[in-house]
Amino acid sequence: MSTKFKTIITTAGAAKLAAATLPGGKKVNITVMAVGDGGGSLPEPNASQTKLINEVWRHALNKISQDNRNSNYIVAELVIPPEVGGFWMRELGLYDDEGILIAVANMAESYKPELAEGSGRAQTCRMVIIVSNIASVELSIDSTMVMATQDYVDDKLAEHEKSRRHPDATLSEKGFTQLSSATDSASEELAATPKAVKAAYDLANAKYTAQDATTTRKGLVQLSNATDSMSETLAATPKAVKVAYDLANAKYTAQDATTARKGIIQLSNATDSTSEALAATPKAVKAAMDNANRRLEKNSNGGDIPDKAKFVENLGLKETLNPTKRVSIGSIGTGVFDGSTPCINIGDSDSGFIGSADGVLDIYCNGAKVGYIDGNGLHMLTDIHFDNARMTTNGDIFSSVWGNNWLSIWITNQLNTRGTIDWINSELAIRDNNINTRATIDYVNQTFARKNTGSIQDWGWILDDSTGFIMQWGTLGNSNGTYNFPRAFPVGCFTVFVTNTNAQGTQVDNAFGYPVSNSQFFAATKSSGMANLVNNFPVAWFAIGR
Repeated sequence: MSTKFKTIITTAGAAKLAAATLPGGKKVNITVMAVGDGGGSLPEPNASQTKLINEVWRHALNKISQDNRNSNYIVAELVIPPEVGGFWMRELGLYDDEGILIAVANMAESYKPELAEGSGRAQTCRMVIIVSNIASVELSIDSTMVMATQDYVDDKLAEHEKSRRHPDATLSEKGFTQLSSATDSASEELAATPKAVKAAYDLANAKYTAQDATTTRKGLVQLSNATDSMSETLAATPKAVKVAYDLANAKYTAQDATTARKGIIQLSNATDSTSEALAATPKAVKAAMDNANRRLEKNSNGGDIPDKAKFVENLGLKETLNPTKRVSIGSIGTGVFDGSTPCINIGDSDSGFIGSADGVLDIYCNGAKVGYIDGNGLHMLTDIHFDNARMTTNGDIFSSVWGNNWLSIWITNQLNTRGTIDWINSELAIRDNNINTRATIDYVNQTFARKNTGSIQDWGWILDDSTGFIMQWGTLGNSNGTYNFPRAFPVGCFTVFVTNTNAQGTQVDNAFGYPVSNSQFFAATKSSGMANLVNNFPVAWFAIGR
């Protein structure tokens, strides 16, 4: 299969690329891409082109780069902004900084609307050319003149994300940091906001009246070393905590929790874990609940889908709802209904309609073709039934109107009843009731002469129907021309006789004529004393033929 769309390097472009590979050669600097409509049809790129067939827009390239996978591929991109449009795109061209067409391509037809037409979009055009020496091409873009494509921005962001050029700030290195307004944080990774600094400053200046701490608020608290106190206003010192911890270690050895006993257990935020040794956090439980709430109720059978049309579209079944594109009303069948050709099978797997050719719709019943429809109408290959009546493919009709019999038999019976005609050996025969004999039409035609016919006028004819012999005649007030017979000779005209009627020239004037065709003849007079001059004196003519 030949390639329909392609990009080729022009003859001028190939020469410049070849010159660039020579010692001291100048690199080719591709800077501009042009778009054309091909003059109204899809063009075929030609290496001898120096410009597009019909250019509609051009602009500086947005990106030109070396392909990541193929080192000798150059990829050039142009972004057409939404406000530009109102034209078809069928051809592309790459120009260098000297205005030379380096490469030309055709593309799939695409209409670029402008905003005033009610639709606007950015259109990205991409051309790929293959060069033998990548060093012969200058890959650079003037960032002040172009607009970045989405792919270019995504590539740069991905490159930056993989780099180490955005570290977090530390006590010894600069970097990114998060702000915090907390005044009680001990973090060395957050930066204080002016609000936090002001609160600390006001506290230091005694502008803040400290409150005692309680179980419901922060504040000042007194320390205590007691290990048996029930106070809710004192804070245990590390010493008191250590004594209590040591006491606990001496009295109880903590065990890990299992599904059969209590104990110490580790929390987990995982929502896909099968562990029986971890405990789910409220975050994990909420994620599971949210996931469950988004699921469909099985017993609703799809009735709880909010946007059913969008659901069908997401399943890739949108076109099945389009009556102009739906082919089958039923499951894929057998034989001609196996899905290899457009079909509509109704009710079972081997009955329905088959699109067998352009404008032809075949009708099938139980796997057998019973008729078809085309531009000439309905064609049935079997009998057509009308309640208790039916018509066969030879045109005969069976009905109660004909005495529950066939029309051909009924007609024969009716004619025989009147004793006028009958059938003998499948030929129509005439019955003579007087002598009680039968004579075929062929016998009558061969035995008796047919009646002659004719038109007995000044311009007339006579036909012998038995032999086909025809005589025709007439007069001409002026001759020297081609004239029509009163009627055409079916087989041909044998001859035409021409004579003078009531006048002739001063010299001997010979009248003559001859057949021109089955329907025309020529007639004129000729003077022998005037260098055989043909003239137009009145003549009478007579012709015979079959």
